Amino acid sequence: MPAAPILTGEPQPGIHTYFALGNDSAPTVVQDISDFLTGVEPSEDTDELDATTFRNTSKRILAGFATISYTLTGYYSEEAYEFFAPLRKMTGVAYEYGPGGNEDGKTKISGLCTVFSFADPSASVDAVNGLTVELRIETRTIGVFSSVVAAEAAAPGIPAKRGKAA
Repeated sequence: MPAAPILTGEPQPGIHTYFALGNDSAPTVVQDISDFLTGVEPSEDTDELDATTFRNTSKRILAGFATISYTLTGYYSEEAYEFFAPLRKMTGVAYEYGPGGNEDGKTKISGLCTVFSFADPSASVDAVNGLTVELRIETRTIGVFSSVVAAEAAAPGIPAKRGKAA
């Protein structure tokens, strides 16, 4: 019997990463903030619930509530500070994350989040000033980026062009 193929996929360089976030005046409309960022660090923490009962020979552990977070890091600029500072503690802020970019067919992770914290800029005499933003994810949908869907969202009711007219 032949060996099963090893699935490795094509590694994605981080330089193409796309991240967009709603702003304080339009929290549900995303704005590309990729140029502010140098890192997106997702994390997930799931509570362990002990459901062990009498006479069990081993513990029974169930998955409980999950906390999904993104830590955004970047370089300080006046524009970045003006964008992030008003978002502190805002809930229902839309986000889009494309770890491989936002071209057609690339993975799109999107939903709503709470801007849990925005630390004032870090500073160092021998480094570029930095910033850190903590997001707590409220909803998450995983799909793909599509220019057809984006064109239809931008002009509802007007069919997107799909080739030459007959």
